[in-house]
Amino acid sequence: MLFNAETLFSVLHLLIPTAHASPARRPPAAKPLPPSKIPGTGEFSTPAIGDGKDGKVAYHKSCGLDIPTRAAWEMGQGKVFAEWWDVQWLGYLNDGNYKSLPLYLRDNFAPDAPPSTMACDGIGSCTIGSCLNLDKRLSIHDRQMAYYAFEQLATIAHYSEAQKQATISATNYQLGNMKANVEMFTSSKYIEHKLVDRMRQEAAAISAVTAIALVATGLMGATPLLGEAGVLGGSLGRVGVHVGQKTLNRVGTTNQVATLLSNSFIGLSGFAKSIREDPNLGQDLTQLMSLSWNKLAHEATDSIASDLADIMTGANNTQGQALPQLIKSGEFIEADPQIYMELSEIIEMYYQAAMINSLWKFERAYILDTNALNGNCHNDYRGASQVRVCLDEYPGHTYWLFSIDQSEEDDRQKNDQALVHGPIGYRNFFERKSSDMHNLSKEDIVRSSLWIDANNFEDKVNAEKLDLMLLMRSMLDANKYLGEVPGAFSVPICRNPGGEAISSVWEKKGRNYPCKCGEVPWKQKHYDPRNDRTRKFLERSGFKYSEDWEDYCSDHNSCHGEDSINWNFTPGPGGKKIPKKLKHPFKSCTDANKHGIGSPHKDYKAMKRGRGLEETTWQDVQRAQLELWAQQLEQRQAKQHRQREEYLEYLSAPESRL
Repeated sequence: MLFNAETLFSVLHLLIPTAHASPARRPPAAKPLPPSKIPGTGEFSTPAIGDGKDGKVAYHKSCGLDIPTRAAWEMGQGKVFAEWWDVQWLGYLNDGNYKSLPLYLRDNFAPDAPPSTMACDGIGSCTIGSCLNLDKRLSIHDRQMAYYAFEQLATIAHYSEAQKQATISATNYQLGNMKANVEMFTSSKYIEHKLVDRMRQEAAAISAVTAIALVATGLMGATPLLGEAGVLGGSLGRVGVHVGQKTLNRVGTTNQVATLLSNSFIGLSGFAKSIREDPNLGQDLTQLMSLSWNKLAHEATDSIASDLADIMTGANNTQGQALPQLIKSGEFIEADPQIYMELSEIIEMYYQAAMINSLWKFERAYILDTNALNGNCHNDYRGASQVRVCLDEYPGHTYWLFSIDQSEEDDRQKNDQALVHGPIGYRNFFERKSSDMHNLSKEDIVRSSLWIDANNFEDKVNAEKLDLMLLMRSMLDANKYLGEVPGAFSVPICRNPGGEAISSVWEKKGRNYPCKCGEVPWKQKHYDPRNDRTRKFLERSGFKYSEDWEDYCSDHNSCHGEDSINWNFTPGPGGKKIPKKLKHPFKSCTDANKHGIGSPHKDYKAMKRGRGLEETTWQDVQRAQLELWAQQLEQRQAKQHRQREEYLEYLSAPESRL
């Protein structure tokens, strides 16, 4: 991969689809008109560089030409080529017989090549086959320059085709696993028979578009932002600390390829609007997401193919750029035979993350951000280790993955509130083979969500409102590792310094709800509007629709409202009503229920709830027993830890020394 950043960004702008893509195929672009005056076309007599004896420039004996390589290009051929290209470009513009630059070059410089060559349309060939097909009547210089031109065009077509096929492959793979994934990460059978607010339906429907847009962000986040009009420059070295290292490794070491692969996805973000405005969004999650994923694959295939056709015609893209700007950039474009497989992996990884993130919106998943017990997350036994997440870059914090889903909301058979537990399917991030989850982890979930929350990017990662440059700047300015899929996970975060909202899982006793969020003490007597972030959390998590949240916080965590402040929540379109009691923020919560770790082994039963399975296999029984033993061991360790802390506190008390 031999581009610099500015060059590759130019390549990507050439491949960028229309900013407001629609399901209908766009008409082919027209060939540009020639300039009114054609500059002088002097003859060039610069000889080909290198004779093969220096060990750097490869020489093709049969053709008597240098093989197009970076070494020869950087020794001067690149500058010579740019001058030669100007002449050919003007000749093409003034020849009314051609609407394809590759065909024009073939007929003028490789007339012996078969008629089927140099279609460069994503279907047919984009090569002359051999340098032996170059016109031997031409000067060595013209043949050498034409050799470079054909190789550059072939490489651009190579990346476009790899991108298209990788998108199709990744989408088909996701479609094949859609039913299993929906069942694995949601209470799908329940949701299909309940009123779900339309905002979450829309989020699920456009999750495919969000994923593909974030592929662009993740790849382009590898490139520092410089200059005007989105021109990129710099190296990957600096950002490799912040953007997923696996992602960077897969796209090699050049910024240009990352940009090339990104811009063709950016324009697809406009496609989200047509999905979002569909009045027939269904409540069958599998069908809803499958249809949107399938539509995206169709749109992406058509858009990428149209981009390539436009480029080879010589037409400007929506940014006013054209093929000559890329070809004359001074950088040699080299093909990567691994790019198809590498890009497929990246797209699948973002697909998986964005899909799970969307599904968890139905489950009301959230992250509790607490100060670590004694400053040590790994020894923080206040909750189940399965839902605990420790990040090396935040040693003083312990993060907890919780969910209070809708399956027990409005339960008329019980006058009780929903249980707290890990999000449905979260165990897959550490119990399944890492390759099954594209090597994503609980830590990736938290890192991405922290970045989104800290920068208020909740809307910026929405496919319809994607602000690519803003996200990239934030990636570059980040002084912390952002995980493998920055932006793909945006689980709402409740900051709870004292950890009072840490809860037992799957048990009535020891439940605590996230009643107060922000840098505010749990028992603070006065409401602190500057640091309270509870409203933001309720809106993002969907708890503003939860009667259980208000009831439990009031009745069981003894929270008292600040009646002088009215929240006045606005219900979303087609959604549930805002509970009448949910009017005021809580200024003080006097109780934090004592709790253990609860019953994390019940996660397995919950995971089956989505699938609607009635029977428990012997493997599940065995796994549950092992989990129970592990739970008992963890409870003993937690008890010993508390006793040790109490004893040390007793020894340090002044009265103990009397």
